[in-house]
Amino acid sequence: MRRHRILARTDVHFRDPRQVKADLAAVLDDERDRLALSHPPRIVVRVRQRTP
Repeated sequence: MRRHRILARTDVHFRDPRQVKADLAAVLDDERDRLALSHPPRIVVRVRQRTP
């Protein structure tokens, strides 16, 4: 079985969702690159805004 995608989901309460998505995507990209896989999976980040 092969995995082609990493799906990350998060809820945001107080920050701008676009900023959270960009920050999370950058961290996950760095960590994926550190693994040095021959076929790195695509990263999909989904952010949902929640009100307190």
